Amino acid sequence: VDILEVGAINTELVEASRKTKRVLKKKDASSESGDSQQYHDIPVHHINVKAIDLRSSHPDIEEQDFLKFKVQNAKRGSFDVIVCSMVLNCVTTPADRGTMLSLLYKQLRPGGFCFFTIPRLCLNQSKFMNRKLFHELLIDGIGFKIDSEKESPKVAFWILQRPMDVEVDGTKMT
Repeated sequence: VDILEVGAINTELVEASRKTKRVLKKKDASSESGDSQQYHDIPVHHINVKAIDLRSSHPDIEEQDFLKFKVQNAKRGSFDVIVCSMVLNCVTTPADRGTMLSLLYKQLRPGGFCFFTIPRLCLNQSKFMNRKLFHELLIDGIGFKIDSEKESPKVAFWILQRPMDVEVDGTKMT
């Protein structure tokens, strides 16, 4: 599973991708018979994580502007999962916020999920945005399917999915 963490503030996902467990290596018939047991490390979680942030303070978090992050293949995407928590609200212009949502979609593989959060204030106290309009933007404007959503007193959470088959400009994209 390939994961992109946008606006990474810690290395928990990166560290989880490196976690291994030590197991006894199976001996095969061609190996020398000896009393010493050999062990090797295997991954606990089969994930690859790329963590980026505009201003990184950790060597495991790549300093990268997501708005300039190259899309390798918009039809196929590059990541199975994207985590984007409390980032959109830091983007300064409405045009760049729309670009960011579009790029999140393009970076996802069809069927992939985006775990997305913003402060509730962005929807509840904005002169220009509300929950209904935001849903329309996510679904009709960008193309996401809302898998689930919930709210805490201060944060709105979504699990967004890039559908498996979508038609864009008359071309079926899978």
